[in-house]
Amino acid sequence: MIKAKSIIIKREPEQVFAFIVGLENASKISPDVIRAQKITKEVFGKGTKIEEIRKVGKKQVKTILEVIKYKYPENYSLRSLEDGIEVTYHYIVKKHEGNTKLILSRKVKVEGIRKLLLPIVGFFMSKHEKSHLKRIQKLLDK
Repeated sequence: MIKAKSIIIKREPEQVFAFIVGLENASKISPDVIRAQKITKEVFGKGTKIEEIRKVGKKQVKTILEVIKYKYPENYSLRSLEDGIEVTYHYIVKKHEGNTKLILSRKVKVEGIRKLLLPIVGFFMSKHEKSHLKRIQKLLDK
């Protein structure tokens, strides 16, 4: 399942890209994120692993994300694999009529019986992505 959404931001592509990859901005972009930190030693880029702590209900959930694509300031992709569900997010940043178009797409890969959960997982992810993009736009269009 691949879904894509986009927004226009009144900033230069370099500024938008720097904001979305800045781990210090993770909790601003997604309020349920408590902390996101790099856990590998190399310079931030392809292969970097990130530990993200997120509030889910009353619990804190840890997820390991891996940067699988990184081309400044054009695109950035993250992948997580948890409980048999692999989710990949792709961000594309491009110049658009003096502003920046930010495109977010997701691919969900599920194996076995967990495929039955795909419609439910997709519904919740879609709601989250829409608010995710709107928050980025609001924070950067100030």
